[in-house]
Amino acid sequence: MKNGQRSGAQRPWHFLLLLVPFIWQVAAIPLVNDIRWDGLFLPFPMLWQMVGILVATASIGTVYKIDRKRAAAAGEFDAPEQTGPDLSRNEQGEG
Repeated sequence: MKNGQRSGAQRPWHFLLLLVPFIWQVAAIPLVNDIRWDGLFLPFPMLWQMVGILVATASIGTVYKIDRKRAAAAGEFDAPEQTGPDLSRNEQGEG
């Protein structure tokens, strides 16, 4: 779309997924804090926080992939031809 405007079908609803880690880590703590469970020799709130890291990583990764896919489909993103280091030369500079 021109001037950064998106059509109604391309609304960035996927950014709402970024609320999941916030709700997990902040809003649900009062519910989790009173659970008495010592599985894996860890208190439950500590296990909850560790799983929350995985949930946050998955949420951010999902939003990133959806955003890149939408940008590529709209022609707003040009993928670089080369994503890694230049391996065409060896360490001595001979190519």
